[in-house]
Amino acid sequence: MPRVLKGVVIAVAVLATLLVGTGFALHVAGASRLAKGPSVAVQAIAIPSDDVSLARGAHLDRAVVGCSGCHGADLSGEIMIDDATFGLIVATNITSGVGAFGDGATLDDWIRAVKHGVGRDGRVLAAMPSDSFAHLSDDDLGAVLAHVMRFPPVDNALPARRLVFPGTVIGGFLMFDDLPLARITKMVPPSHPPVGTDGAYGAYLLAIGTCVDCHGADLRGLPPGTPGPPPGPDLSRAGTLGSWTESDFVHAMRTGIAPGARTLSPDMPFATFGKMTDDELSAMWAALQALH
Repeated sequence: MPRVLKGVVIAVAVLATLLVGTGFALHVAGASRLAKGPSVAVQAIAIPSDDVSLARGAHLDRAVVGCSGCHGADLSGEIMIDDATFGLIVATNITSGVGAFGDGATLDDWIRAVKHGVGRDGRVLAAMPSDSFAHLSDDDLGAVLAHVMRFPPVDNALPARRLVFPGTVIGGFLMFDDLPLARITKMVPPSHPPVGTDGAYGAYLLAIGTCVDCHGADLRGLPPGTPGPPPGPDLSRAGTLGSWTESDFVHAMRTGIAPGARTLSPDMPFATFGKMTDDELSAMWAALQALH
């Protein structure tokens, strides 16, 4: 083999070895980062048992926070992703069935998972919208958990999360700052604004309703190609809703049909938000109208 060609072969082999070694090191480091979330101090809350609080929790689950959207109608869990890029990502069975999250979970475990995005085993819950749920008031979090904890137990054994390369690098490094857990900036006061039709309460509903996931932290939309959930449009008066009326908004939330007979994206959870009361939708509209 000519000396020059032999040198090229050696250089390519060395480069390939370096690339494989670097990729493996990033895979291990990314997997380790996702396997160990931050240590968080949990603020204790009360779990109510009165009918009013249980009804409140059931309504918030059904119409705002939508636990069943990921965990299934009976909360027994579902496989969310199973592909060659990320591996296997599971929405856990959160009932009290055998081996499920609710089987032996402490109240601190529930709070840490929902409001902080950290699993019972300490791992980062990459798909838990904890940046939104961090805004839940103590009373509302207690009401939702009281409702969820009363679901019938389901023995639905799901496989454990299994992360693969390059997903470990994407999640552990490239997109880590975009994960819900990383977007939590502060815990909010333990109470929420008075229930009503004004913008303050509407802003609270927008905050806990995971709207920021698709529409951005300021609800002014995300550009195409933004990592994470499908980017949504600008919800301010300068954007999509600028020509809408409140009736248009309520109709769209109830039916999934926007003005001009346009069908909303299937990624928009109108089937959940459509279960809100008229007053709640009016409050959300008031909050959105305040976005200039």
